[in-house]
Amino acid sequence: MENSNVETPKANPTPEFEPLASQISELVTVDSTAEEKKLNDEIDLMLHKISEFMEILEMIRSDTNMCVNSTLPLITEKSRALEQTFDRIDKLEHFLYSQEEDAGSPEQHREKSPRHESCLPKTCRRKRQQL
Repeated sequence: MENSNVETPKANPTPEFEPLASQISELVTVDSTAEEKKLNDEIDLMLHKISEFMEILEMIRSDTNMCVNSTLPLITEKSRALEQTFDRIDKLEHFLYSQEEDAGSPEQHREKSPRHESCLPKTCRRKRQQL
């Protein structure tokens, strides 16, 4: 069903309505240049901020790579050296504790010395008594 023969009626404004139509047209017409300029300025500002943010991200990424690739191995090396130092300190403490147990206190040695006095020659015993 083709209606190619049917014509749509076209609106012909009558002369009385032309001034009214032009007034309404002026009221409805919006000057968007100010809004467009404001919107473009806001978009430019946002793009600038995004660019700065991307630069900050790149700096953070490069700092992170530097830390992971150079600083972290140095920290690990120093940590191992500290562990070795602490192991040595622990061994030294253990050694000193065992030496202290073996040596005993000076009071114990003084108590033992009169018992072993008979082993000393007489001259040494006399000198000891004089002291």
